Amino acid sequence: MDQAHRMARRRLESGGAANSKRSRGDDDAGESEFVLPSDVNPVLVAMAIHAKLHSGRGAQAGVGDDLLNVLERRSGGRVVVPGFHLLRLGDGRFDRGRRFMHRVVNQIRASH
Repeated sequence: MDQAHRMARRRLESGGAANSKRSRGDDDAGESEFVLPSDVNPVLVAMAIHAKLHSGRGAQAGVGDDLLNVLERRSGGRVVVPGFHLLRLGDGRFDRGRRFMHRVVNQIRASH
């Protein structure tokens, strides 16, 4: 038990989630989702995502006119970018989609 606590503490101190993948509920954000910080306006994030996904192209099938379709609300009021959209933002790679999201968040914070 002590070993599990030490492992969890190291994970939390390094910025990781408190839950392991095996114990995570369906409603929690996984590695394939990006949780928006509460101080960032979701509308501005949705606009940046829309601009990236539609730059130089027409509208894509399955994407409606509502900019907020790329975001989902989770338990506790958290707003996430689902994995499907992270993959689209990262040209098929979660890490690139996540990097894009970090840049967007930093730009929004710098402008406000």
